[in-house]
Amino acid sequence: ATLAQDPRSRPPEARGAMSLRDEACATPLALETDGSSRAAASYNEASRASVKTMLAALLRTHLRLAWRNWRLFAFARIVVLESLVLIGMWALFKRLGDSAESRYAISVIMSALVAFQMGSSEVMAMQSVVTEMVVDKESKMKVVQLISGVPLWVYLSGHFLWYSAITGSMSLAFTCVFRSTCLPKSNVILVAVALHLGFMQISAWGSMLVTMFEKAKTVSSAIAVFSFITLLQPGIGALVTTGNLQRILHFSGDVPRLFWFVVGLLPTCSIGNLLQSVILLEGGSIDPSTYQLIPGMGWDWGDNFFVKQEFLARFEKGQISFVKNMLPSAGESFLALIAQTALLALFALWLDQVWQGEFGAAKPKLFCFMPAYWCPRRRLQVREFLNVSQRSRLEQDEESWGGGFALELLNLRKEFTRKGQPFVAVDDITLDVRRGEIFALLGHNGAGKTTAINCITGMMPLTSGDAFVFGHSVRTSIEDVRCNLGVCPQDNPIYERLSVGEHIRLFSGLRGSTRPAVEAKAVLSALGLWEKRDARCNALSGGQKRRLWVATALVGDTPVVFLDEPTSGM
Repeated sequence: ATLAQDPRSRPPEARGAMSLRDEACATPLALETDGSSRAAASYNEASRASVKTMLAALLRTHLRLAWRNWRLFAFARIVVLESLVLIGMWALFKRLGDSAESRYAISVIMSALVAFQMGSSEVMAMQSVVTEMVVDKESKMKVVQLISGVPLWVYLSGHFLWYSAITGSMSLAFTCVFRSTCLPKSNVILVAVALHLGFMQISAWGSMLVTMFEKAKTVSSAIAVFSFITLLQPGIGALVTTGNLQRILHFSGDVPRLFWFVVGLLPTCSIGNLLQSVILLEGGSIDPSTYQLIPGMGWDWGDNFFVKQEFLARFEKGQISFVKNMLPSAGESFLALIAQTALLALFALWLDQVWQGEFGAAKPKLFCFMPAYWCPRRRLQVREFLNVSQRSRLEQDEESWGGGFALELLNLRKEFTRKGQPFVAVDDITLDVRRGEIFALLGHNGAGKTTAINCITGMMPLTSGDAFVFGHSVRTSIEDVRCNLGVCPQDNPIYERLSVGEHIRLFSGLRGSTRPAVEAKAVLSALGLWEKRDARCNALSGGQKRRLWVATALVGDTPVVFLDEPTSGM
């Protein structure tokens, strides 16, 4: 917290009739916005920025970072390389001949190869986004954005929309390649939507990896496992289309749809099943009675949506035999893909909120079934925790101060475990901070000042007690708490590729500032950083980074600001 000068330390002539607290309430902090007017800071409860404003700020940042970190070129490289391989294989196989057996064999081979290629493309695209999100988490940029009032679902939606825009373009590119090679008859829009759903499904798996891993290096190992999973579906599909799986299992009946739905929850399996069914449908089939090739048909809306090849030909020692096709139809895989993507996305959102990571406080496992989650009015308020005397004192203070408390700590306690023994970092703090008041926490290193701030902002869970910001509980209404907070953390988490001005405008947008450019100029000028507005954040000195974060904490209309050692390194 910031230090306020004690009035008793000032010379007698500098002391006024008002105390420092009275002075703070009577003369709020002001922000110079232009040459003729001042915008006084408001100490009333803040309103959350609109979802549209927050998403716009997040998407602008993702685009800048992707361009400067060469991620856009990485996505383009995936499309170009995979497309060249696919076109090359198609041209090679077409040289095998134009007989019925050759065309049928080409469709069988291409069905497995295309499924594998799309699976590997999805994994490579996911790796780029997952690495970016884990770096966000590792550098604390995720948690500082959440503390700035961004709900978790909005933060994830920002990444989802960005990833969706990129993979949508990739899906269209792959659809054009398929149209000119192995899928000339199928509906272009339907194929593009199916490919995009495949990217969305694996993005849900990526969100789970981001939740479970704290370091970018360790998540790379997990993604390597996904690369092996991409071989699962093409392998099973190749066994099915050649009739070997039916022979190995001695099974020739229909596979329950539930089995394919469960298998389809694995990464790339559903989109692989869908592509194999469509390619086989377009490749045609061999009539069991005449052994003539029946021309294929395209996958489209209407009668062809749920159509599939019922029997598959198996060539062995010059003989043709027929086995039943165990793969689901393309339409069934398409509908299953929609349901699987929604189910995995909801599970990923739930997991992110109940998983206790390095930062943040996990919610109870069944929080989504609690009445307070669906009805915010039922969430516990500050007065429900107070006894009669505390409630009476609170009401008297609110009446005398004309507003009430901005911050209240009630028996705040935080314990850690060291070598199996409990260690008390914050020992039952109880205090009130009124609106318009400058309040300081003093203590030696390790006294628990930063830990107390981290508990109030939700960066770590409380052991017992509670904290309230404008009556909102840290335990039950952390999002309402955070939209009233501005925080300058002890360290300096930054996006190194952003400029100083872009960093300020990002957090101005997240807090719903109506005049971000004017506000950025005001705080940067006040802190001596206006000349550095176009400099990259990684080019700043340690003291300049501290100034940048003090400026970041002051933007927006947040009525409560925490400054954790703001002058360190200046």
